Amino acid sequence: MKSFVLSILALFLILTVIGNASAKCRHNETVPGCRPCSVTCADQHKICSKICIHNYKCYCKPGYLKKHGKCVPISQC
Repeated sequence: MKSFVLSILALFLILTVIGNASAKCRHNETVPGCRPCSVTCADQHKICSKICIHNYKCYCKPGYLKKHGKCVPISQC
């Protein structure tokens, strides 16, 4: 049982590294480990849970949100 759990964890880590390395993010984007709650200027004030949903996609860097398809500083929302 212990080796099964370790195998699953190893597979998860390998997939994480592969997913992060293969992402082609645009300007002011990154691949966060957990999917962000607010991703656009329109939803920047929504209430978010603390649950981490694992992520392989590009999202705006911290301090930036999407506006018209581009990541802009929150101050420009």
